[in-house]
Amino acid sequence: MKNRIKIVILMILIFSTSLFSAFDGPQVGARAVALSGAFCAISDNVTGIYYNPGGLGQLDNNQLFASFFSLYHNIDDYIYNGSLNISLFNINLGVMALGWYGLFTEPYQENTITFSYGNRILGLKDHRLYGGMNMKILHKSYKENDYTRFDPVFSSGLSKMGLSFDIGFLYSIFNQLNLGLAFLNVNEPDMGLEDESRVPLILQTGIAYDLKTLLLRRLKWFDRFRLTVNGKIREKEYRISSGLDLLFLNAININSGYSMGERRFEQVSFGFGFQKNYNYPSSIEKQVGDEDSYEIVEIEKTLRIIVNYAFVYYLNDAHLFTYGNHYIEVGITF
Repeated sequence: MKNRIKIVILMILIFSTSLFSAFDGPQVGARAVALSGAFCAISDNVTGIYYNPGGLGQLDNNQLFASFFSLYHNIDDYIYNGSLNISLFNINLGVMALGWYGLFTEPYQENTITFSYGNRILGLKDHRLYGGMNMKILHKSYKENDYTRFDPVFSSGLSKMGLSFDIGFLYSIFNQLNLGLAFLNVNEPDMGLEDESRVPLILQTGIAYDLKTLLLRRLKWFDRFRLTVNGKIREKEYRISSGLDLLFLNAININSGYSMGERRFEQVSFGFGFQKNYNYPSSIEKQVGDEDSYEIVEIEKTLRIIVNYAFVYYLNDAHLFTYGNHYIEVGITF
């Protein structure tokens, strides 16, 4: 039975790669995954570049996040994901980020290198609009075996490289209500080996509302009590996700989510994490007035160490006789 499930899952990966060129909005970041991907209107750390690069502009610190995922745990052959992402903040220039994401199975691999930039477009007292963009280098490859040697699909080679672009926006009102909109793979690059096979455009939109101001009097230990909903359209197929994002005592993070869509797609997710803050003095050079005028501003910065875990279980045959998907990430903001 295990071998049968293993073969079915691997064949799904192979054929979905041939038909849709894979690169289907990778699930990166344990906290985002625990929200079932309802992260478009949040995108408040560097892993948000995979959901809405517009959120990158709201970051006011440097970040480094690494993650590792084990998919369909309990099958014989491995299916692993991993990512490494770093962002650098400059008060005058905005935020730049570099990310790597990879998916690894026995017959197939894919890698994505992402160069990102985000900044604030509009800043009023209680209303802020952020924008961002990604340039992604996509690469996929198949392992040479008896199947690939004789299948004409692989006659021109076992790998393909392409270039893709994303753009996104995030609008924040009173730091309480966020609206997100992102267009992923806007140029729909061709990643087919023998025949044309384009990575489809993905449209994501979301809304997130933080209830902490309403709950502050009764639940003072909440630093974040956010509800979020996300919609995703890919090749006329929809997916709707919702999540609950909680932070207690500025130290304990708890998340849960639910997602559903066409082709009987349905999943539940859960996650938790811990963070520890260390404050230290620093200084920055801030532009004032004309372009050649700068001043040194003394600030207090926070070093934050973050560890998150997420668990995802699909409510269909995809997870039959498996232990679900497991996601672990470690992050540092400074």
